[in-house]
Amino acid sequence: MDVVFNKLVVEEQYSHIAFIKVDANLVKNEEFLQQYKIRFVPTLYTYNASGEEVWNYIGPLDEAAFREKLDAIK
Repeated sequence: MDVVFNKLVVEEQYSHIAFIKVDANLVKNEEFLQQYKIRFVPTLYTYNASGEEVWNYIGPLDEAAFREKLDAIK
């Protein structure tokens, strides 16, 4: 997932999307993980420009499916 994530972050077609990656192994991120009820890695949350959750996904996601979800974000 990291390879796909890193690849998509730098692509021009997704420059309108802010990607935030949180390391679940760091103690300093425990509060964030609890707040968003993240129990499994990877966990993906996407929000639109209004701050509304568009979709979330728990578990590995292949590149084609990830791109499809990102392309649907307006």
